[in-house]
Amino acid sequence: MKPPRQIVDLEVIGYAEVLTKSLLPAIVPPVFALRSDPSVVLLPPYRINDGDLWNATSVSLSEAKSLAGAREITLNPRSIPAVVGYEMFVDQNFEVHYKPRYRVEDQLAAIFRENIDLAEKALAVGELDLAESHANVALAADDRILTPIVVKAAIRRANGNESGERLMAALVANRLSEANFRRLVDSYTRIPNFVPPVVSRSSRSMYQMAAIPTAAIPKAA
Repeated sequence: MKPPRQIVDLEVIGYAEVLTKSLLPAIVPPVFALRSDPSVVLLPPYRINDGDLWNATSVSLSEAKSLAGAREITLNPRSIPAVVGYEMFVDQNFEVHYKPRYRVEDQLAAIFRENIDLAEKALAVGELDLAESHANVALAADDRILTPIVVKAAIRRANGNESGERLMAALVANRLSEANFRRLVDSYTRIPNFVPPVVSRSSRSMYQMAAIPTAAIPKAA
């Protein structure tokens, strides 16, 4: 096994994804280079443990640029020092962030809350395309919470898309029964004057993380 590289000896020069807006926001694996020799680029798959980078694939900078040209990775305009305990994510506006892990989690949670609120409001007034857009952002920010899927199912019901609604139910069938899923969708389709449903504490276990409002929904481990 090759010896690890220490994170403090690296710089971040990009990330190993090429993203479209429909996939954002997203946590992305950084592309590293050696601070002492930036012509040596380190790509995933790799493992980071206790400040060390293990099993990265080493390529030259020219090879990395070719990969970027082939839209297999994305190179940033400038490099930044790598920091132990940091993660990289790209927000819904294609802004790249490199922050402590807890701050990334907080920012993604804020993006989720903002966009699920906007999706619910848009759905309530029949702006279905806008509701879909915000639900997609919320889902990308945290796919462990079921509310965006419920909203997307309600949109499909409002459009008369029965197969699309069934597909949404199938996506969460391992966490929520079809009957309970349908009840949640029912609550979103009582338009006009939509009010997000509130699930009581006693029934939360039955809903298995699907309780609404979303701020009250526990995340899966």
